[in-house]
Amino acid sequence: MQTDQLLGLSDKIFKNHDLEISAQVESTYSQDDVIGFTGGLFVRAPLRFLGLANFTAELGLGLSSEPATSTTFVPASLLVMHYPDSSGLFYGTGFSGESASTNADGWVSYRAMLGYQNENGIRYGMEVALPATPETSQNVTSICFNLVIPFGAKPRTFDETPAKAIPELSADLNPHYDLDAKITSMNEALYLIKIDKGSSDSIEKGQTFDIYSGLNRMARAQVIAVKKDEAALNVIEYNQEYWIELGFSARRISRGME
Repeated sequence: MQTDQLLGLSDKIFKNHDLEISAQVESTYSQDDVIGFTGGLFVRAPLRFLGLANFTAELGLGLSSEPATSTTFVPASLLVMHYPDSSGLFYGTGFSGESASTNADGWVSYRAMLGYQNENGIRYGMEVALPATPETSQNVTSICFNLVIPFGAKPRTFDETPAKAIPELSADLNPHYDLDAKITSMNEALYLIKIDKGSSDSIEKGQTFDIYSGLNRMARAQVIAVKKDEAALNVIEYNQEYWIELGFSARRISRGME
């Protein structure tokens, strides 16, 4: 059995409603005293157009170097992942591989991942890799355990050039709610969201909802249009430290409390 250690850092360099690009750098140390370095870019896009809520396609491409063995190669990956709205299980599957190098053939591996994400964004997980091409010293059946810890957060807003300024989310002690819904779509530039409840659930224009991710209150919004099974809301207060994302909870403030 061979055990390798890996340590890496990743940071988002671009994100909008439909695309996210992040850069990553990592270093590996094997039991053969071989040290390697890898830098790469990962492009992630949601699969909402396929009706797959919370599923994301991820394409990665990098450049790796092992100075101890004077080896340079190109790693690549293509994965489909499912992440929870705030906390819960995440899982995914896909392929990864490396180009041929001066002393090794190229290879492809099948990957499957399973783990848990808490409300602080910390992820604990494991990954199983199975060779999809003939086994080599670099392409063997393996099990990897990982821990991902987010450090800090960038200020998050709906849009870099919003149509209007949104007040910071005000404090509200002990609000009471009488209905829960889910966010199904968004228009970030106009500060509009849609939820999966409508007039058949007694929703009316002018009602007020608080937006939650788990136990964290993110925003306050007001109903501006209603259909039988959905409603459109305008965000009127917003916590600028966080994104509002699909699947977040929308909780109606009890009508006697508005």
